[in-house]
Amino acid sequence: MSTDIRVNAESIDRYGDTATECFAGVQSALQALVDAVANVNYQGENAVAFKKQAGALSVAFAEGIHKDMVAMTGSVNAATTAVSNSLGGRNVSVTVAAKSVTPNEGVQADAGVVQVNTAALSGLKSDVEAQFKAVTSQLTTHQGALTSTDWTGAAKDRAVGEVGKLTTNSMEQCETAQKSLNEFITTQVDNTMRSDV
Repeated sequence: MSTDIRVNAESIDRYGDTATECFAGVQSALQALVDAVANVNYQGENAVAFKKQAGALSVAFAEGIHKDMVAMTGSVNAATTAVSNSLGGRNVSVTVAAKSVTPNEGVQADAGVVQVNTAALSGLKSDVEAQFKAVTSQLTTHQGALTSTDWTGAAKDRAVGEVGKLTTNSMEQCETAQKSLNEFITTQVDNTMRSDV
């Protein structure tokens, strides 16, 4: 049986650049979400709890995505370097720069003021949707970049499979987080509207 095994180090380097750009895109989308939540016209104890929870969720999610992307690129590094070296080629190194999402620490209750603009709070759902859509788009782009590398063999097949599992898991986390935020928004708007009669 004949098997073609190939690693084009420059192609893997380009993949590394794409992986770094994708994680930066994820970080940027999550930071935009934290900022949108922090700035919505919604004040009081419930608002503070929601804004802090959304910030913490985004930070934890970004840290999880970074950990997954480091695992993905680590798997690619090990596999491509082993194949490349066995064929007399150079080491391949892909790294993902760490960037963090910063929660808005200035979110706090204004003494005696409790208010919500229900249209603004409801409108936050479109921000939530847009930012999670941006995250999933970056994850899909990353997966496609790996799949399209000029690298063949069983090691690539394993790496693509591992990345596929991590990507699916990350997208499921996006869906869960988006649903949770939207449910809270809906509940808060509904409760406010029912009480204002």
